[in-house]
Amino acid sequence: MKNLYIIYCAVALSLLAGCKTTSNSSSDDPSSEPVADISGNKNWTSIAMSDDGQYLAAVAWGDSGDGRHIYTSSNSGDSWTNRSTAAGSASVIGGNKNWTSIAMSSDGTKLAAVVFPGNLYTSTDSGANWTNRSTAAGSGIAGDKYWQSIAMSDDGEKLAAVVNGGHLYTSSNSGKTWTNRSTPTGSGIAGDKYWQSIAMSGNGEKLAAVVFYGHIYTSSNSGATWTNRSTAAGSEIAGDKTWTSIAMSDDGQYLAAVVGGESGDGRHIYTSSDSGATWTNRSTAAGSVIAGDKTWTSIAMSGNGEKLAAVANPGHIYTSSNSGANWTDRSDTGAIAGNKYWTSIAMSGNGEKLAAVAYNGHIYTSLNSGETWRDRSTGAIAGNRNWYSIAISDDGEKLAAVANPGHLYTSSNSGADWTDRSTATGSGIAGNKDWYSIAMSPDGQYLAAVAWGGHIYTSSNSGTNWTDRSTATGSGIAGNKDWTSIAMSPDGQYLAAVVRGGHIYTSSNSGANWTDRSTATGSGIAGNKDWTSIAMSPDGQYLAAVAWGGHIYTSSNSGANWADRSTATGSGIAGSKDWASIAMSPDGTKLAAVEFDGRLYTSSDGGVTWIDRSRAPSIGAP
Repeated sequence: MKNLYIIYCAVALSLLAGCKTTSNSSSDDPSSEPVADISGNKNWTSIAMSDDGQYLAAVAWGDSGDGRHIYTSSNSGDSWTNRSTAAGSASVIGGNKNWTSIAMSSDGTKLAAVVFPGNLYTSTDSGANWTNRSTAAGSGIAGDKYWQSIAMSDDGEKLAAVVNGGHLYTSSNSGKTWTNRSTPTGSGIAGDKYWQSIAMSGNGEKLAAVVFYGHIYTSSNSGATWTNRSTAAGSEIAGDKTWTSIAMSDDGQYLAAVVGGESGDGRHIYTSSDSGATWTNRSTAAGSVIAGDKTWTSIAMSGNGEKLAAVANPGHIYTSSNSGANWTDRSDTGAIAGNKYWTSIAMSGNGEKLAAVAYNGHIYTSLNSGETWRDRSTGAIAGNRNWYSIAISDDGEKLAAVANPGHLYTSSNSGADWTDRSTATGSGIAGNKDWYSIAMSPDGQYLAAVAWGGHIYTSSNSGTNWTDRSTATGSGIAGNKDWTSIAMSPDGQYLAAVVRGGHIYTSSNSGANWTDRSTATGSGIAGNKDWTSIAMSPDGQYLAAVAWGGHIYTSSNSGANWADRSTATGSGIAGSKDWASIAMSPDGTKLAAVEFDGRLYTSSDGGVTWIDRSRAPSIGAP
């Protein structure tokens, strides 16, 4: 069960985030920015690159304390700035947030990023300063929302964003004000929908969006009105489908969309050459190599709409050079032969250079539109890694890829050579360990990490040196334990950690000493439990923890006493569940928890009552 749980945690967070990859930047002068530490494992959810490959941005999602921040680079990844802790921006985007998507203008000055659940933020100076657009009076997007995807025009003036289980919004003034396109009568997209992905033409006039277990919609007037392309008589895309990804040419004329989901759902590739008016099912043509059902996860398109590349998970890489009329299976022979757990694919502006990554596999690149491929997993990236996402510059020279769990890597020569940007420094943690969880203070000074079947380690100098907290006499946590999760307050003073098949422990002196909270009479959590995740408020007062095959528990006095939230009548989470992860807002009032192979629940009253957010399918394919 240990290995199954590790794999689930890596995949589940990406599913909730929609696996969306977009773009970002940092300031023009990297020497003037504080260098951010991106070492260690993070739950990276999105990485993007500017047209010239100079600007990069990556965002992270995860459990409380996992460094869920915005990071930017203005020198092709040589150095990074943590925008969630940097002076000037931390006051707006500071702290841990579940970032899901980020977009950038062609010159790299304008940025937009969204949080699931949370707010929408924009920047006009390459990420140095940010504005929360969800709190401004009259913005049109007030309050927390389950933002899933955001798109931006080349000049950064026009934006479009979608909410999973909610509405579609557009802006024509760089995000200052927004229009809800899902409420006007006759808009064509009225009501709540489980939006999965949105695409925009270069001038921002044409849009296309897809709904998981729903329809395809297009707009030719920047989102003012929409046409449901799945209801037209005789349409190849009629009816509900589990749409997972959509791509659009620069002029908005050519579209391509793919369906994932369960077997039998019509998991095909569809293309349009008239801005979505009519569609062709490319998976039913006689003799086609893409015939039949496949779990399509991602599709990419060249600027002129002629060249396409699509991946299935598990499955092969396929390419087309005639707008989808014919396809070539690139996994039949050579470097990418056989089925692989493809997770992401990227294409240069002219469609000649491609890069693709596989979960528990390698990085592959092509210089001839996918005719032949090279395995790039040598040197710094040798061996299998759980690759999640890859991005490419317009000229195809510069690449950036992330692994989960693993590191962040960049290349400046089309993937021939790579630099490991996450190489860890410091002593006290030498050798291989089954690292399971790591937490960091907002300023990056304090860190805490736990190992499965091992110890708890803390650092007070940004990871340069580490102290093994499980060996000191009287520490309260002596010996090896199956640690699964750790949480930390912003100042590094308060810590909380949980053991699979064991207890909950807390510390109020930066890990020097620990208290076993599962042995005290009347604690509410007595005895061994299969703890899987723990979350903490910034002041260390509020805690929430979940157990596999068990319940949700909360504490409002730093762990001294706990309330079992799964036994109260009408709680919405009654009974035992295979809980996998839990997250908490800074004030401890809002909670979100997921169960393995089950549902997602949220609470807005500190865990007293819960809402099942999975009553309709809201999460797409990885």
